[in-house]
Amino acid sequence: MKFKQIYLAAAISMAISGAAFAENSSATVSQTGDGNGATVSQLNVNDSIANVSQTGTDNSSTVSQTNSLNQMTAVVNTVGTNNTANITQDDSWFSTSTVNQDGSDNTANITQIEISDVTTATVNQLGTSSDNATINQTTAIASTALINQTNNFGPGNDATINQTGVSNDASITQNNTQGDVATIDQLGNNLTASIVQDDSWFSTATVNQSGNDNSASIDQVAVSDFTSASVTQSGEFQLADVDQTTAIGSSVVVTQADSFNTALVSQGANQSTVSVDQIGTEQYADVTQDGAFNDALISQSGSLNEAYITQSGVGASDARNSATIMQSGADDFASITQAGGGGNSALITQN
Repeated sequence: MKFKQIYLAAAISMAISGAAFAENSSATVSQTGDGNGATVSQLNVNDSIANVSQTGTDNSSTVSQTNSLNQMTAVVNTVGTNNTANITQDDSWFSTSTVNQDGSDNTANITQIEISDVTTATVNQLGTSSDNATINQTTAIASTALINQTNNFGPGNDATINQTGVSNDASITQNNTQGDVATIDQLGNNLTASIVQDDSWFSTATVNQSGNDNSASIDQVAVSDFTSASVTQSGEFQLADVDQTTAIGSSVVVTQADSFNTALVSQGANQSTVSVDQIGTEQYADVTQDGAFNDALISQSGSLNEAYITQSGVGASDARNSATIMQSGADDFASITQAGGGGNSALITQN
């Protein structure tokens, strides 16, 4: 026999269960305020659980669970006003989705489809307003995605995670900020990516990963307003770590291809730029920036090359400091250190 439990309060709610292999399916909806709407649809499922609870007013939640012989779990908790949550689970055994929203005018979307078995997706938006969070898991077996947005204000923040592959892990944290955009795209296996944006207004962070066993992290913290950071990885066993701390109006771009490359960037400079481009194997690049109006570029191809740039000078918009290292071949080593005022330029080319 099929078991279904539905609670309705002060709003319109609907739950639907399909006739085919819907044994032990359970749907629970509990609503308190006015103008709330909740829809739970369960079609061709077995042992699925959907739980929606809304307390405030004018909130909307939709849960769709279809085509699974094993349990899929979806939980939506909403407190506040005018929040929207959508969860779609299709043919994804033992997948778990969780949306918790507290505040107003927030939107959360989770999609787990096309054999995204044993996946986990979690969205938490607490004490925020006008934030948007999206998680898409498509054929994303044993993968985990987490978005957490807390204590944000002003223009909303946007966070998006897209995953396809096996055993991928992605997390985005946005805290005490406004107008931030964070995106993680993963296509491959054993990929790891994290983005942290804390007290850094109107900043952008993007991680694009393909291949296997790559790791990337971006931190934009401590009043790194109007910053941008991008990491693009293909191949395997790449490592990129970008830290922007009190780096107002600065940018970092890291591109890695082939295998076993490492790029480390620490940027505490204002109005500065860093670009790292690695093609080959076992390249190592390390950039540290303080001061202002500094530009650093490292380009590596070949294998086993090392490059270091340290900039601590304070330039000007018309007297920037520039450091460039170009390496091709194998076993090259280069280091540039710049300090003092502006208008300094250094170039190292190794073949």
